[in-house]
Amino acid sequence: MNFQNQNYYSRKSDKVIDFLIGYIGFFIIGFVLYYFIFFAGSTSRISSSLIGLFWIIIIMFPIVSLLLANLVLKKNRRYIAKGINFAVLSLILIPVIFFGACLISLNGYGR
Repeated sequence: MNFQNQNYYSRKSDKVIDFLIGYIGFFIIGFVLYYFIFFAGSTSRISSSLIGLFWIIIIMFPIVSLLLANLVLKKNRRYIAKGINFAVLSLILIPVIFFGACLISLNGYGR
C-alpha cells in the first residue's frame, strides 16, 4: 500500500475497507476507553480527580477524533475519515431518533 500516492484508491474494495476501518475502529477505541474508565473507577487505588480526567477524555473523544480525521486523513485516506465522521454522526443521531420515537409514542401523536 502506497500512502504517498494521491490516487490511493484503485479499487472500490479499498474504499469499503478503509470506511469500515474508520467506522468500526472508532467504536472499538471508544469501547476500550470506556472499559478502562469503568475498570479504573472500580479500583480504589486511583483518585477521583484522575477518574474525572478519564471522563473528560471519553466525552472529548468524538470531537477530537472528528478534528483529527478531517485534518490528518483528509488527503490520502479520506474514506477512513468518512467512516469516523459517519460513526460520530450515528452516535449522535440514533439516540435522538429513539428519543423522538419515544416522545411521539408517549404523547399519542399519530392517532
